[in-house]
Amino acid sequence: MVVEDEQLAVSDWGFASEAWFNWNHRLTDALTEQLRNDVRDGLAHPATADIERLIIDLNYMMQHAFYLNSASKADTTETQRMFTSVTAIWLAAAWGHPTSSTSRPATDR
Repeated sequence: MVVEDEQLAVSDWGFASEAWFNWNHRLTDALTEQLRNDVRDGLAHPATADIERLIIDLNYMMQHAFYLNSASKADTTETQRMFTSVTAIWLAAAWGHPTSSTSRPATDR
């Protein structure tokens, strides 16, 4: 469905753009609010002070990764690699969490 939605958005911009942007706007608004709350509560340390722009860019990067994964008909292993990478990028950029196994104490591995 991701592939079809993105291809439709490109092929018939007028038809798909309003629905696509409304959905993305609701998603990024919710994530932006959550991240701001987490910053306020000391739970997050984003890579930039511009939280709204960070969430927008992470969202579109994630969607493109999922699109390419689906369009290339990636197998389960490659899909898991993509998902792990996207998750690590989100956690590091938005919440400031170390994500590699070498950055966690040995008891967390």
